[in-house]
Amino acid sequence: MKTQKSKSVGIYFLMGLLLLQGISAVYGGASLVLDPSGSTLQMPLSLLEQSPFNDYVIPGVILLLVLGIFPLSVFYGLWRRRKWSWLGALMVSLALITWIGVEITMVGYHSDHHCSWFMVSWDCYCCL
Repeated sequence: MKTQKSKSVGIYFLMGLLLLQGISAVYGGASLVLDPSGSTLQMPLSLLEQSPFNDYVIPGVILLLVLGIFPLSVFYGLWRRRKWSWLGALMVSLALITWIGVEITMVGYHSDHHCSWFMVSWDCYCCL
């Protein structure tokens, strides 16, 4: 009979970060897709003046899928002990770091949420 080892504290921490990231991005991405003006999230279109986007539809879709659904899938993979989930967690971390870097480059540094989400992505990376 096979016995399963219990998950370490680090894995639970990583899973918690992925769950936080996924839920937040699903909410934010869905809000931007449903309201491309950004007013639901109190994000004026003027933030996009230096970007290639006229509204928040494309950023919302990317946020919803890449930083929302994908991290939740990786969370599930870690929960079910799937081997692919470790690579998935690394990809989520790198995607979040890239998203924040591109966002700061395109729209500038406007709030401390950039720093907070960068720390989440770094913590995910360190848990690997």
